[in-house]
Amino acid sequence: YLGRNDFQVKIRGFRIELGEIEARLASHPGVGEAVVVARQDGHEQDGQGADKRLVAYYTRAADAGSDLSAEALRS
Repeated sequence: YLGRNDFQVKIRGFRIELGEIEARLASHPGVGEAVVVARQDGHEQDGQGADKRLVAYYTRAADAGSDLSAEALRS
């Protein structure tokens, strides 16, 4: 079993396309490249899966003079 082929993840009942988030981050003038992954926090307890969350990794653009704070990227 290899898992999904299309980089789509399910978090708290929502299907999320990671590539769409990466493209939106990469469109920010201060971001060079971006990768988004779904990470699992904690361990399984009582037969329930651990919570997943999205984590973004990015490189700063060479001419990044704009605000690259977490709040600016979230908006």
